[in-house]
Amino acid sequence: MRRSMLGLVYVVAVLGACFCLSIAGCEKKSLRGDKVGAVEGFVKDSLNLAPIVGADVFLDDVPCPKTDSTGYYKAVTFLGDERVSEVTIEAQGYKTQDKTVVLKLNQTQRLDFLLVKE
Repeated sequence: MRRSMLGLVYVVAVLGACFCLSIAGCEKKSLRGDKVGAVEGFVKDSLNLAPIVGADVFLDDVPCPKTDSTGYYKAVTFLGDERVSEVTIEAQGYKTQDKTVVLKLNQTQRLDFLLVKE
């Protein structure tokens, strides 16, 4: 894939925000209280709307859990306040797709993707 390795310290500091949250219903747990924002949605094939299983999900270039068997993903990050972030989806055989989302404190934004085959 096109993502380069991030520094270990940076990865450890940020990945805590994306730990078990690819499973629907997983409650957020944080040592920093409720200062989080999230984005969730489904990744599907643009032609037949089939879910894309195991797609790589990145939130501001940080790897998050892959899509599940229904194409669902959820990425959570720590926020001080509202901010603009980029969600990137990569899947084998499909063109990479990026979308921008405004993450808001203690809210989950919906952002679905329809990927086009290469």
